[in-house]
Order: sequence, then C-alpha cells, then structure tokens
Amino acid sequence: MVNSLTITDQYGETRYMGQFLHSGLDWIVGYLQTAHILLGVQIFALRSGGLIKQSPLGLSMQKIFVLIVILAAISFSEYSNHLDPPYDERFDPSRFLTQLALEDRQIDIPEAGATVTERLNAFICRDAPVDLDASIYNQGIDEISDNGKTIKFLRQDIKFNSQKFLCVSAHLLKPLYDSRQIFKPSCVMWLSSHGGGEEMPLKLLKLGCAVLVVDQVGTGIRQTKAEFEKHPFGSETDALAKNLAYLNESIIALRVKDAQAAIDYLYTRDDLDISDLTVAGFDAGGMTAFLTAAVDGRVRNTMVSGAFCDSPALPPGLSMAQIAQNIAPRNLWIEVGNKDETLPLSCVFTMAREVQRIYDDKSAETAFNFSTFVGGHQCNGGPFVDWLSTQLLRSGPQRQLQVAGKPKV
Repeated sequence: MVNSLTITDQYGETRYMGQFLHSGLDWIVGYLQTAHILLGVQIFALRSGGLIKQSPLGLSMQKIFVLIVILAAISFSEYSNHLDPPYDERFDPSRFLTQLALEDRQIDIPEAGATVTERLNAFICRDAPVDLDASIYNQGIDEISDNGKTIKFLRQDIKFNSQKFLCVSAHLLKPLYDSRQIFKPSCVMWLSSHGGGEEMPLKLLKLGCAVLVVDQVGTGIRQTKAEFEKHPFGSETDALAKNLAYLNESIIALRVKDAQAAIDYLYTRDDLDISDLTVAGFDAGGMTAFLTAAVDGRVRNTMVSGAFCDSPALPPGLSMAQIAQNIAPRNLWIEVGNKDETLPLSCVFTMAREVQRIYDDKSAETAFNFSTFVGGHQCNGGPFVDWLSTQLLRSGPQRQLQVAGKPKV
C-alpha cells in the first residue's frame, strides 16, 4: 500500500513512486528482521546449552539464515535498480534545441504602451498548438490509506507534444470508485519543481480530485542525455536556461507552453471535469502555475507556493502584482513559509497587499488568499486543500456519469 508520494522514481524527478518501491522496501526490512530473529534464537539456544540445528522444514538453521540474507541482498539490488531511472530519448529536449537553432527565432519586443496581456503573450510566444499525439504508455492501479480507509486510484503515465520535437511526460492519478455510479472528478494540475511538495498530489487525490503531475522541462527525465547521466534525479535548469537564452527563448516560457499543452490534453479526456480546473505548484512550479493562469483563461483556481516574488524569470518590465491583474477575479491562493530563506519576505508581504488591492478593485476580495505558515522554503498545502474543497463543493464539480461497472483500465 502506498502511504506517501515521492516523485523520484525510475522515470525521473517528477514521477510517481509506485507500489513496487514500497513493497520492495517492506520485503527487505522483513528479510532482515527475520534474520535478526533467527540470530537471536540461536544466541538464546547457545546460552541454554546448544544450537538449534534443524528447522521444521528439514533445513539447517544456518542454511535458512544464509538464504534469508541472500534474498534481502537480491531485493535490495532490485530496489536499487528500480530507483535508477532509465534515460528516455523521447523526453530529451536536445532535438528541440537543435530545431530552435535552425529557426533563428527572433524576440518579439512589445511597444512601450503595450498592455500586460500583450507583454505576456510576446514573452510566452505560443504559436498555434501542435498535434498533441498523446498516448498512455504505462498504467496500473494503486491504493493509499486515508484515516483507515483505502482509496484506489488509476495511475497513467502519459506523453504528449507541446511543440515540435518537444515531448512532455506527465502522470495522471485518478480516484476509482467501487459503485456502479462513477463520478467525474475535478482536475488539478500539479507542476513539479526541483524538490518539495511531493506529498501534494496525494493530498489532492484524497480530496477526490484527479491530479495530473506534469514534469517540467529541465528536470528529471526531461533533461539532455549528458545532464541526465550526471544527476538523473536532479535538474539542469541553469544549463538549459543558458542554452535557451542563446536561442532567444526562456525556460519559464517553455514551461508555460508545456502547461498549456497539458490543459489541451485534459480537454480531450471525457472522464474528467475540467470546468473548475486548478493549476498549482511549488517553487519553480509555482511560478509556472502563476504565469499559466495569467495567459490561459481556462484555469479557474491557482495555487502558488514558495514563489511569490519578483524574479528575473518574469517577463521584462512586469511585476507579479501587475501579472496578477490578468488572473483576477479568478481564485488565487498564495502561501509562503515565515522562515523562507529564498524569498525577501518584506517584498512578499508588500506584493500581497498590492494584489489584494487589485482584487478589491474588481469586487473579488474573497477570491485572493494569502497564507503564511511556520516553516522555511517548503510546501505546506494543508489550508489550500481545505479551501479548495469548499470551492469545489460550492461549484458542484462532481458530476455523476451513469456508467455500468468499473472504469476501464
């Protein structure tokens, strides 16, 4: 049974860590505990006057002890191999970089009096959407425990194109129901980061939402082969960002276009309710979520954790408060740790006051929420999940589908 979500499995930094890993660890621990018990029994027997030479199965205790140790070693080897993520050429951005160089892309510089929308569109510069060519290349059923209850969910590994020669990897976690009435769950898109917030997809899954975890380009499996071999669970963000800058492209703009393609994909799924789509993320994922909501009106709820601060990654000449004008009056939730060493907290609070005024001017003061918690640069998410549950209940997103039997898997 899966009790936590760690997104550092065989596929890269942002993959779902499935049942095999947890059961594998359980087996290893079980073997070693058994060996420890046998050793204790033999020590007790020695002190009592002799060894226990034979088990009820006819095997000597020494042979059983050696066999258990060998099985533990094999299990550990299999577990380690599973943790070693394989390189996958489909998600390598190298071909895209080559294509970008051949196109000799020019920067579209907006005029001095350009609106926030015009500046954002020039920065993101999303061309007409390409053929997604989406497919599910791996799937299975897992379960998690929630207050003594077991929640089964469908896990699907998905690939789709966001641009020519740029393939996105994503992972859908969808709750399953045993009754003949199958519900159409609301959908949340979670944007990964370099680390942190790994538990959020499961929190959202327990809420009853389907969660699409999108791997951001430059992390995990979505690295060039050279960088992937150096740190398969890490990130080549700096190297990729420099290469893109030489080609008049921005890594954050690339990630926003990936997120928009992910939304395009979600709209092809008739088993999900996209009417109240939520986009959320931590750190770099939070910045991607914020900009995606600003340029894509299909996003109804946005959550930004650990990233609410002006940054060189933003479009030139725009602050986060200005960009928030394009999100209001839609729901926006911001959270930050009160000891976050990566953000100048005085600026964060000033920015929050500016955004609140924007929402007040649009008579949507309750649609903006700013939350602090005791902690550093980390994702909390608890108050946001509680808030989201009230939003989804208020809008009634859970729609029944009259379908006989269980979902097809």
